[in-house]
Amino acid sequence: MHHAGASRYRQRARQPVNAVIGRETLPICPRPLPGEAFRSRLCRVGAAYGMNAEELLTSLSLKSERDRLEQADLVGLSRVTRIPIIQLVELAKPPDRWTLPNGPGVAVCLKCLADDLRNKIRPHLRRVWQQAWYVFCAEHGDRLQLVPSHLIFPRYRTQLTPAGLDRINRSLGATGAPRSVNDAGIRRAIWITQEAISAALSGRPPHAPTWGILSANEFLTIIQDISCWALSNFEDRAAYPPIYSPPPGLPGADTPLFARKRRPVPPRRPGRSVRTLADVVNPAARCAALWWAYGLAADAEPATGLRPESEPRQIIFIDPLLAEGMAWLRLRMEQWPEAYVRYRWEAFARSQRLPARSSKRARSHN
Repeated sequence: MHHAGASRYRQRARQPVNAVIGRETLPICPRPLPGEAFRSRLCRVGAAYGMNAEELLTSLSLKSERDRLEQADLVGLSRVTRIPIIQLVELAKPPDRWTLPNGPGVAVCLKCLADDLRNKIRPHLRRVWQQAWYVFCAEHGDRLQLVPSHLIFPRYRTQLTPAGLDRINRSLGATGAPRSVNDAGIRRAIWITQEAISAALSGRPPHAPTWGILSANEFLTIIQDISCWALSNFEDRAAYPPIYSPPPGLPGADTPLFARKRRPVPPRRPGRSVRTLADVVNPAARCAALWWAYGLAADAEPATGLRPESEPRQIIFIDPLLAEGMAWLRLRMEQWPEAYVRYRWEAFARSQRLPARSSKRARSHN
């Protein structure tokens, strides 16, 4: 009977169905799974009717074609899916500066998806995977992988199969998180940064011996500024942002955890904002940005492979040829706590002389 109902609904699914809302529910509507992302939830419902998340909501007249998923009519969606409105409001929270937008590519833990299949659960996206600071799976320790969403959510009542997951692994050239011989320290540094951001977003200040005496909000601002610097090209010429150029001599710098260096990034156009973690879906690029945040701002523990240097790491690590980027970062430091800058960044701050043309650009951020 369920199959017949789905077939009847599929015949009219492409047409507006305002009349359905309020007096009819979808004949097949899988329940939300614990920790499931909003897009994942809608994709699993839409798969029964041969549609993706956007097509499902548009066909039900719950959003326009140009609206984001989070702008859907949640009251109408609650009626049609029989999911309490309070659950949908929690699922559909709009993106903030630490949340990745919905798009054609999704960051996933391949081992979590394999666990779903092994446990006979429909493979689904976790909400935490959409957090821009989350690059390592807390359960398996693997770096997330970027996968086209249509491979995770095939249409027409099908779902990801073990064979499909094997194909994804082969296409990525990996069976889980890639590892190199010397990347244990890099993993440790990024994991510490990820955990500190998670705690700060819950209102807890960072570990003072590692990060300095900072409030949660101050810490998040500093991490956001350093990661923006690492992800962006500020120069007036094509250049590689720091995420593609680890410091010379860094143990494990050739790790496949980081994004591969391709072609130089074009110069940033006037008035265009810098790239934030939430602008970058690729976990490999975000991974490198979080490492830079740790390398420049943390008092490193031995397990990270960062040794005490004769000069502050900011002086040694930052390429002096990237003058515009250095000036932008120096201007952002004016918004940081004065005592923190004096204690942690004094040598770098003294080394900078700000070009006047960079002032307006830096202050426009945030």
